[in-house]
Amino acid sequence: MPSILVQTSSLELTDKNEDTITIDEFSEGTHEKISSPSFKGDDEEWSVPISFNANGDSVSGILYYSSGLEGINVNSFSISEVPEHLTVASEPDFEFEEHDEGE
Repeated sequence: MPSILVQTSSLELTDKNEDTITIDEFSEGTHEKISSPSFKGDDEEWSVPISFNANGDSVSGILYYSSGLEGINVNSFSISEVPEHLTVASEPDFEFEEHDEGE
């Protein structure tokens, strides 16, 4: 069954006026395999760039995950680029969910 990446908590930013910007939508780039299993049954390691639109400004990060016999698990996510006038108040969380191809 295919899996899709879903955001399970919001990205929260603050601007220079201390106003909070909450972002619940993201775009994912091309998934790239960064390591293959060394032994049968080991996981593959992958990365994918993630971007957010913050009222016309771009915020980006990278998500690392593993894929193997136990499924797909998010290992980490970190913001890599934020415009100078914004501050990250809370980073989002992600997970992979299985879904039917008909959905």
